[in-house]
Amino acid sequence: MNYPNAKSAKEVTHQKSFSNRGMSLEKDINQSNTYYLDEDKAVIHKKPTPVTIVKVDYPARNKAKITEAYYAESSTTDYNGIYKGKYIDFEAKECRSSTAFPFSSIHPHQIRHLAACLRHGAIAFIILRMVNMDETYLIRAEDFVDYYYTTDRRSLPYEWIRENGHRIDYKYLIPCDYLSTVDKVYDLEGMSMQKKKVKAKKKVDKTNVAAIIVSVIALLGLTAVLAGCVLIVTMLKDKPQLSLDDFNNAESSIILDRNGEQISELGTVLRQNVEYEDLPTSLIDAFVAVEDSRFFSHNGFDIPRFVQAIFSNLKTMSFSQGGSTFTMQLIKNTYFVDDEAGQGAAKSVERKVQEIALALELETKSTKKDIFINYLNKINFGGTSQNIRGVQKASQYYYGKDVSELNLPEAAMLAGVINSPYLFNPFNYLEYAQERRDEVLYLMHYHGYISDSEYAWALSTKVEDFLYNSSENHRGANEGIPYQAYIDAVVEEVYDVTGLDPYTTSMVITTCMDKNVQQLMDKIQAGEVDGYFEYPDDEFEVASICVNNSTGEIAGILGGRNYADGGALLLNHATEQYKQPGSSIKPILDYVQAFEVLGWSTSHVITDQPIAYVGTDYIIANSTNTYAGDVTLEYAVAMSLNTPAIQTIRQLQDAKGDAYLVDYMQKMGFNIDANDFDEQYAIGGKGLQVSCEQLAGAYATLFNNGYYNKPHTISKIEFLSDKA
Repeated sequence: MNYPNAKSAKEVTHQKSFSNRGMSLEKDINQSNTYYLDEDKAVIHKKPTPVTIVKVDYPARNKAKITEAYYAESSTTDYNGIYKGKYIDFEAKECRSSTAFPFSSIHPHQIRHLAACLRHGAIAFIILRMVNMDETYLIRAEDFVDYYYTTDRRSLPYEWIRENGHRIDYKYLIPCDYLSTVDKVYDLEGMSMQKKKVKAKKKVDKTNVAAIIVSVIALLGLTAVLAGCVLIVTMLKDKPQLSLDDFNNAESSIILDRNGEQISELGTVLRQNVEYEDLPTSLIDAFVAVEDSRFFSHNGFDIPRFVQAIFSNLKTMSFSQGGSTFTMQLIKNTYFVDDEAGQGAAKSVERKVQEIALALELETKSTKKDIFINYLNKINFGGTSQNIRGVQKASQYYYGKDVSELNLPEAAMLAGVINSPYLFNPFNYLEYAQERRDEVLYLMHYHGYISDSEYAWALSTKVEDFLYNSSENHRGANEGIPYQAYIDAVVEEVYDVTGLDPYTTSMVITTCMDKNVQQLMDKIQAGEVDGYFEYPDDEFEVASICVNNSTGEIAGILGGRNYADGGALLLNHATEQYKQPGSSIKPILDYVQAFEVLGWSTSHVITDQPIAYVGTDYIIANSTNTYAGDVTLEYAVAMSLNTPAIQTIRQLQDAKGDAYLVDYMQKMGFNIDANDFDEQYAIGGKGLQVSCEQLAGAYATLFNNGYYNKPHTISKIEFLSDKA
């Protein structure tokens, strides 16, 4: 092993027995490292000085050479070293909370350091001891870093730690045997630090050497060919059946306002397909240079590249190079990767063989241009929620323009980001994105796609000079999403009308939304309208809906104060929450029917007096706890008197019956059960529950000469897929 800071076994005091409990995590790890060193198993040390990884070389199969530089900032990880020829870097933390590990306990520098280690092919992880549970876990840096950067960065829940972490055993001589866990997690159990002893060879008659060698080679070759054929046939037995329809990439759904302007885009992933002719030459060259330089000449399987990847993997023992062509990657992303989750099937020789076979088949059934554009329309480009798919949406997300308008530095950045969509996202790590873009430019120049002057100019530019500074790219977790209350109502209505989910079925939805109305409602629910009113406390809730009385079109929705805090598909207080309507139901249920059925007018006189509910001795009162005596209906409505409303509904029940009133309310858009009708409905009580939307639709009927139009957000739906 070649490690400059390592101590020899003689320089380290080896204690022959260790206590399994009661020690700090640091002491346990240090004593375990002493044991590993004395047993010639590994060289792991605690870093005395903050450093950062500059380069990792593997001059021999079981050796690694690490070049480090002093870290300019004040923190880095705790331990690093060599184990089975692999560079190891990890952080150790103790947590005394029983519910979660707070991210405030780890420095952002340490997380960036672990991410850098991963980029250099190292094994990186966190050792986390949950003190109150007396449990110690190894958490892969890949999982830890991903969780940190895709959440609110507050804490790592204990449930997540148990599900994604790997328990570390305690042994008598090794109080924290984390390397045994490393073996299992990183599949290193079959590797060894020690060279195998070579037994002395017996002398062989020189005259027979040639014959023996030829015979052995021939026998081994024949056996290998036969075994290989059988193995390949077995591996291909369960491969997917290739169909060109499988490569049609589903686009995200688009929502438009009443004027045809886009207000939202829906989908578990966001994608907008483009044609090969839409791609600028610089973009094609950039992807070919960095990902598949012989794409337009090979048959889907680039043998030289594949062999080179195998030797590279053997040299580094990382097996990170796949040697895949564009065609193979398209096959992988179509048949072996969950497009929504961005997660693929486990790597295996069988899967790679199937990818190669399907790639060769696809090349005979499709054109190079179709394969290339299907690949660019499918792949993951990262984004705020890691949901940007396809080069068109990537171009809009990063640069605010269509893909056809990209310049050379922009094209190079997009070609580089797909290798690690989170790490090379310039909104996350600008420095890494700049380095990766410059690597792509170098390869474009190396392969002759750009001239010396173009290369020099592109290198002189900064990635941040071209980025699109959109609020969509930087919205915080607690910031409201514009129009979201309206959008949620649209999604529900689409499903009710079509039975299809716009998040999974591509469509263009034209709505009735008036931007000016909806923007005002968004401000009201967020408490941002000065001089309008102030909410008395955080529990105070509000809902509103604006309906065109003549058409039933919904111009705006105030879904509740919860929408001001961000999120989607929340409880929409305007359309989904049902409450007692109280006195607001009186004109609709009581007096409209009194005019129509009983022939009353606004001047009809009725006596406001104490009465009891039917079958009870409970006396009905007004809000003032007084009674007005003889009053006109006009006065009763204006003062919202209760007993005139109850008396009116009783006369309607006597004249037409409950079934008539239930039918009337159902025609007005209310969900009323025929068996539940009660006279207390007259004042919005008992079991009567209505939504803000239903109430607005019923009142609109009064202004529309008695014609009811169901309130609706959608005016037109166009499907983008023949499968819909």
